[in-house]
Amino acid sequence: MIEEILGIASSRKTSVATVSEKSQQDVNIVGKHADALSTRDSATITLTSKSIIKSSDNEVKNNAKKGDYGFEAVKLVDISKIPKYGNLDLVKTLVEADNGVSGYLLDVYYDGSKGVATIRLYDDENNVMYVWFDTTGHKPYFLTDLPPDKIQGVRDVVSHPGFDHLETVEKFDLLRWTKRRVTKIVVKTPDIVRVLRDKVPRAWEANIKYHHNYIYDLQLIPGMKYRVAGKKLEPIEFEVGEEEKRKIAEAFKD
Repeated sequence: MIEEILGIASSRKTSVATVSEKSQQDVNIVGKHADALSTRDSATITLTSKSIIKSSDNEVKNNAKKGDYGFEAVKLVDISKIPKYGNLDLVKTLVEADNGVSGYLLDVYYDGSKGVATIRLYDDENNVMYVWFDTTGHKPYFLTDLPPDKIQGVRDVVSHPGFDHLETVEKFDLLRWTKRRVTKIVVKTPDIVRVLRDKVPRAWEANIKYHHNYIYDLQLIPGMKYRVAGKKLEPIEFEVGEEEKRKIAEAFKD
């Protein structure tokens, strides 16, 4: 699959150069000496922010030089890995977020191919859409008031191939205004929840969409800015200037 290059390349010795996917399955560098540098099939171009370093399948000719081409915010992404909604590709190609990347949390969904929750972060400074795959180990689950030893006797639950493990957790019962110990039935994929919830007399948190469950458990706020910090996302505090504070106070004064 041809690799797609994001960004606009500007040639130092011509007004504009672009990088695009050609119908002949080529990815060409267009600009000064357009015929000098080209990649065939799935050849990989190595880039820096200012120049082409090398290509696995290119031939420099016609006096072309590496310095003839400059790039801004360029990344290589395998387009076969772009998540899809229905039959439509996302408008922005997703780039996997490395440690330290920050952006606004736009979306949370379950990636069935990787088996984890997936988050889209938009970096407004560089106009890049990042994707971050959960590394916290969070899994789908539901709750029941049956103790673990009783559930071990329910073969339809523990023998199901989608069953993962049991945990005992403490929850606050708002109806009885007291703490309760309940059993968490952890499963491998979200679709198993609706299968196993009917195998126990009572089930809670069994009708919640998985991405909603994930957002709540990790206390994420869509629309807010986060930074990838190791194996988790940490919120970035938003500082409001004194003038903005004054305007807000003025708008909501009695």
